[in-house]
Amino acid sequence: MLLNDIEVRLSFIHSSELTPWSETWLVDGSGIKLTEVCYSGGGAGIPTLASDLTGGKVDVTQKGVCVHGVNRELGSKVYVALTQMKEGRLILGGGPELVVRDSPLIALEVKRASILEFLTHSFATIFEATPEV
Repeated sequence: MLLNDIEVRLSFIHSSELTPWSETWLVDGSGIKLTEVCYSGGGAGIPTLASDLTGGKVDVTQKGVCVHGVNRELGSKVYVALTQMKEGRLILGGGPELVVRDSPLIALEVKRASILEFLTHSFATIFEATPEV
């Protein structure tokens, strides 16, 4: 069990529309969930209805559209290909920012660990952001 939930933010420039896009994920003991999506503009690959992001509340501002409270399960492991994203950035819990030059493919994985593992290993054994080759 994680002692605290971790917020992860992925931001990039959308490949078709060339507009800013960001997603917020919540990592907890049960896995990784999409909780928020923000984007400016519409077009290919961009949700057109709030129902596309089930359960979300839509806010429209001058900067664009944000859908909050999405709660879409992504599983216990998510791969992020930053090299495939223009200006791709991944921020882990307000901590380190990973960018394209850091790794072509990153795996975010929630693992179960015993209390002994938790006490004898670093936080990274519970939640990892590791380069994949």
